[in-house]
Amino acid sequence: MVELYDYQKEAIEKNHKISFLYTRSSKTDFEEKENRRRGKRYIVSPFKIALSDGHYYLIGYGDYNHKFRPYRIDRMVDLQMEKNQPREGKEEFNRLDL
Repeated sequence: MVELYDYQKEAIEKNHKISFLYTRSSKTDFEEKENRRRGKRYIVSPFKIALSDGHYYLIGYGDYNHKFRPYRIDRMVDLQMEKNQPREGKEEFNRLDL
Protein backbone atom coordinates (compact mmCIF):
# COMPACT_ATOMS: atom_id res chain seq x y z
CA MET A 1 0.00 0.00 0.00
CA VAL A 2 2.83 2.40 0.86
CA GLU A 3 4.44 1.71 -2.52
CA LEU A 4 1.21 2.60 -4.35
CA TYR A 5 0.88 5.80 -2.32
CA ASP A 6 4.50 6.82 -3.03
CA TYR A 7 4.19 5.98 -6.72
CA GLN A 8 1.04 8.09 -7.09
CA LYS A 9 2.59 10.95 -5.16
CA GLU A 10 5.57 10.85 -7.56
CA ALA A 11 3.23 10.95 -10.58
CA ILE A 12 1.49 14.01 -9.12
CA GLU A 13 4.81 15.77 -8.48
CA LYS A 14 6.14 14.95 -11.97
CA ASN A 15 2.85 15.86 -13.70
CA HIS A 16 2.33 12.40 -15.30
CA LYS A 17 -0.81 10.36 -15.84
CA ILE A 18 -1.03 6.87 -14.38
CA SER A 19 -2.77 3.73 -15.58
CA PHE A 20 -4.00 0.75 -13.59
CA LEU A 21 -6.48 -2.08 -13.42
CA TYR A 22 -9.29 -1.36 -10.96
CA THR A 23 -10.84 -4.20 -8.98
CA ARG A 24 -13.96 -4.92 -6.98
CA SER A 25 -15.11 -7.80 -4.83
CA SER A 26 -16.58 -10.72 -6.72
CA LYS A 27 -20.36 -11.00 -6.55
CA THR A 28 -20.05 -14.64 -5.53
CA ASP A 29 -17.00 -14.52 -3.23
CA PHE A 30 -16.32 -11.38 -1.18
CA GLU A 31 -12.64 -12.29 -0.73
CA GLU A 32 -12.06 -12.74 -4.48
CA LYS A 33 -11.30 -9.68 -6.60
CA GLU A 34 -12.34 -9.14 -10.21
CA ASN A 35 -11.33 -6.41 -12.66
CA ARG A 36 -13.78 -3.67 -13.46
CA ARG A 37 -14.50 -2.52 -17.03
CA ARG A 38 -13.73 -6.04 -18.27
CA GLY A 39 -10.05 -5.61 -17.49
CA LYS A 40 -9.57 -2.42 -19.51
CA ARG A 41 -6.92 -0.15 -17.99
CA TYR A 42 -7.96 3.10 -16.35
CA ILE A 43 -5.89 6.11 -17.44
CA VAL A 44 -6.09 8.88 -14.86
CA SER A 45 -4.50 12.25 -14.19
CA PRO A 46 -3.75 12.10 -10.43
CA PHE A 47 -4.20 15.23 -8.33
CA LYS A 48 -4.66 14.47 -4.66
CA ILE A 49 -4.56 11.60 -2.17
CA ALA A 50 -7.19 11.69 0.56
CA LEU A 51 -8.11 9.56 3.57
CA SER A 52 -11.80 8.84 4.20
CA ASP A 53 -13.44 6.20 6.41
CA GLY A 54 -10.14 4.37 6.85
CA HIS A 55 -9.38 4.10 3.12
CA TYR A 56 -6.94 6.05 0.96
CA TYR A 57 -8.35 7.50 -2.24
CA LEU A 58 -6.74 9.02 -5.29
CA ILE A 59 -8.66 12.01 -6.63
CA GLY A 60 -8.08 11.87 -10.35
CA TYR A 61 -9.34 13.11 -13.70
CA GLY A 62 -10.29 10.11 -15.81
CA ASP A 63 -9.57 9.83 -19.53
CA TYR A 64 -12.62 7.59 -19.88
CA ASN A 65 -15.27 10.03 -18.68
CA HIS A 66 -13.35 13.34 -18.48
CA LYS A 67 -14.50 13.87 -14.89
CA PHE A 68 -12.96 13.88 -11.44
CA ARG A 69 -13.71 10.95 -9.18
CA PRO A 70 -12.18 9.11 -6.24
CA TYR A 71 -10.38 5.79 -6.79
CA ARG A 72 -9.70 3.58 -3.79
CA ILE A 73 -5.97 2.92 -3.74
CA ASP A 74 -6.32 -0.61 -2.34
CA ARG A 75 -8.41 -1.56 -5.40
CA MET A 76 -5.69 -0.58 -7.89
CA VAL A 77 -3.38 -3.22 -9.36
CA ASP A 78 -0.63 -3.16 -12.00
CA LEU A 79 -0.05 0.59 -11.56
CA GLN A 80 2.07 2.24 -14.27
CA MET A 81 3.27 5.80 -14.72
CA GLU A 82 2.50 7.17 -18.18
CA LYS A 83 5.61 9.32 -18.55
CA ASN A 84 4.76 10.50 -22.07
CA GLN A 85 1.29 11.70 -21.05
CA PRO A 86 1.08 14.92 -19.00
CA ARG A 87 -1.84 15.32 -16.62
CA GLU A 88 -5.11 16.85 -17.78
CA GLY A 89 -7.83 18.59 -15.79
CA LYS A 90 -5.75 21.14 -13.88
CA GLU A 91 -8.23 24.00 -14.40
CA GLU A 92 -11.15 21.79 -13.35
CA PHE A 93 -9.23 20.65 -10.25
CA ASN A 94 -8.62 24.26 -9.19
CA ARG A 95 -12.39 24.85 -9.29
CA LEU A 96 -13.19 21.86 -7.05
CA ASP A 97 -14.12 22.49 -3.43
CA LEU A 98 -12.05 19.86 -1.63
